[in-house]
Amino acid sequence: MNKYKILIIEDAQIIALHLKTLLSNVEHYDIKTASNSDEAFKVFESFKPDLVIADIMLDDGDDGVETVRELQSKYHLAVIYLTALTDRGTVERAKTTHPYGYLMKPFQESQVLTTVEMALNKYSLELKLKNSERQFHAAFSSISDAMMVLGINEEIIFSNRSAGSFRCSNGEDDNLFNFIQLDVESKEILKKNLQVAKSNIQNIPLELLELTNSNGEKCYIGEGMISPITNTKNEIVNIVISFRDITKKIEDRRRKEEIERKRLTYVIEGQEMEKHRIAREIHDGLGQMLNAIKLNLKYILEGEDKEKSIETLNSLIEEAIQETGRISNNILPSKVKDFDLASLLNGLVNSRIDSLNMHFESTEVDNNKITIHQKINIYRIVQEAISNTIKHSEAENFYVQMHENNDHITITIEDDGKGFDLKKLDDKLLSGHNGLQNMRDRVNIMKGTMEIESKAGEGMNILFSIPYE
Repeated sequence: MNKYKILIIEDAQIIALHLKTLLSNVEHYDIKTASNSDEAFKVFESFKPDLVIADIMLDDGDDGVETVRELQSKYHLAVIYLTALTDRGTVERAKTTHPYGYLMKPFQESQVLTTVEMALNKYSLELKLKNSERQFHAAFSSISDAMMVLGINEEIIFSNRSAGSFRCSNGEDDNLFNFIQLDVESKEILKKNLQVAKSNIQNIPLELLELTNSNGEKCYIGEGMISPITNTKNEIVNIVISFRDITKKIEDRRRKEEIERKRLTYVIEGQEMEKHRIAREIHDGLGQMLNAIKLNLKYILEGEDKEKSIETLNSLIEEAIQETGRISNNILPSKVKDFDLASLLNGLVNSRIDSLNMHFESTEVDNNKITIHQKINIYRIVQEAISNTIKHSEAENFYVQMHENNDHITITIEDDGKGFDLKKLDDKLLSGHNGLQNMRDRVNIMKGTMEIESKAGEGMNILFSIPYE
């Protein structure tokens, strides 16, 4: 058991010696004495007592109450007054130092032992509580989330450093709604949530709130909790509010939503343009050929030179068939269904493009595990990559490599063009450059993964891996 240190301040030497002798018989008490204020201060500095037993009236005009008050300003300690005075004024003055007990002269030894033991027990409990409070405040202050302890009427009892960053420029510490400047709707939401938490004594998630911070900037808070604290009677005595700055998360989410909205807009516009292109090709090409065939049928039936008309008709039909095949091939190349993936990509990459040297390498892959949908998507991804390189990269060389990796097909696409800053990829998407996003969407459809590496002036590298189905 730790020893308790007790300082006796008593000008009557006999009484001081009596108390010291009595208390020294208790094994875990360490006792020192002082006869006046000056001596008490000297002993106090080196001894650092837990309990002071002080006479209220000391010799030479020293005041025991004022001596205790000054000692208490150093740190928390227990006090027992020793006095023969029982007038109301003395008692009231002594009460201002929050004594743990009084010993009336003349005192009984049993009374002294009991009073000291009770005072030290109470002091020990209070000390543990104060240490717990210090630990709580230290932990509370170090939490990165904003934390506030409120009274029942939303008055601020304590707030940590993180909460201070949300204080409005003219904010006051007296009340939550004077401390932070919420917009009208957010203020009503928070008031309603506080009322629900207090009425039902339950934790309430903190909803998204908009406020103006100390710099006059709009920001958003949320991802927190409103938590009532109750006493032993289950009565709410405090409310703890926690929250964090989610402005960047909200802005990022809105930016992604805008990117997705624009991407879908471009996809729809692209589909409409493709429909118009197909319609135009059918009308201007195949449609005109069918009209010519219709006219030639009339000449065959009504004209004199039927043999020549039939020959012309056959030629027109052949052209119509070829035009139909060309249109169909533009929509979905027939070779996608007829050839293996390596042959498809080899044919695509080795198509002659004067401005770009293209190269293709492949190891053997299991074509039986590659579905027609995968072939189409991979073909379109490489096709999109070639188109992007020609349009934007100013590259001289373009490389495609394909190999099997466990149960995946892995394809690497590289060029030696001017590259780009990946951090500005979202800006490219917002401005309508959707090629890379279209490629990523096709990879996601096939439940694959895709990585892009690029820096300004250092070309581009795309690696995507597709699982066999």
